[in-house]
Amino acid sequence: MLLDLYVRDHPRPMSLTGLCGATNVPARTALRTIDRMVDRGLLLRSRDLRDGRRINVVMSPSAFRLLNQYFDDVLASLTPV
Repeated sequence: MLLDLYVRDHPRPMSLTGLCGATNVPARTALRTIDRMVDRGLLLRSRDLRDGRRINVVMSPSAFRLLNQYFDDVLASLTPV
C-alpha cells in the first residue's frame, strides 16, 4: 500500500476503498493495516471535501522521507565501490 501511494503524484490522495482494492487481501485485513499505518504516522486519513462519504488517504511526509531514504540506501548498496 505504501508503494502504491509512493508512486502516485505525491501528495495526491487515494480513496480508502481504492487503496484497499489495490491489495490482494480481504478488505477487513487491508483496513486493519491502514489503521496501524495511520496510528504509526505513516498514512494520513481525511474526509473528501467534495464528497463527505469518501475517505481519502495520503502518505505522510515522514513516510515519504523514510521510503526515499530506503531507496537511496538500496541504490547505494548496488553501486560498485
